[in-house]
Amino acid sequence: MSSWSETRSPLPLLFRRHSSGEIKNLASVSSSLLPAFGTVVDEGHLRLKKYVIAPYDYRYRWWQTFLVVLVVYSAWASPFELAFRKAATGSLLIVDLVVDFFFAADIIFTFFVAYLDKSTYLLVDDHKKIALRCVTF
Repeated sequence: MSSWSETRSPLPLLFRRHSSGEIKNLASVSSSLLPAFGTVVDEGHLRLKKYVIAPYDYRYRWWQTFLVVLVVYSAWASPFELAFRKAATGSLLIVDLVVDFFFAADIIFTFFVAYLDKSTYLLVDDHKKIALRCVTF
């Protein structure tokens, strides 16, 4: 009698059998692993390394929403600056500089946000792996 590991199906590990007998692709449900925006997550059970931000933390989700607003502003203001070949002056210059500062801060924050490993579906909170992913991504 052969062991179970020798008689395993050659299907990739991406597929699993459920009790109902059907095969489901785990990659198709990966979006359900992270809760939707606005979902309350009990952060008491999640232990990440120091200075690592969970990607579904409500504060980080608000930060992302704020950045979307800034992108909309930039998408609206930039064509005017380019079309009239005139850079922003006065108070609009200050607004543009503040927006640029927030985008620069987001680049820095990206190096502190854990990410979901595509093969194990676990949050990676190792600073070196996060930085390497940010640089190579």
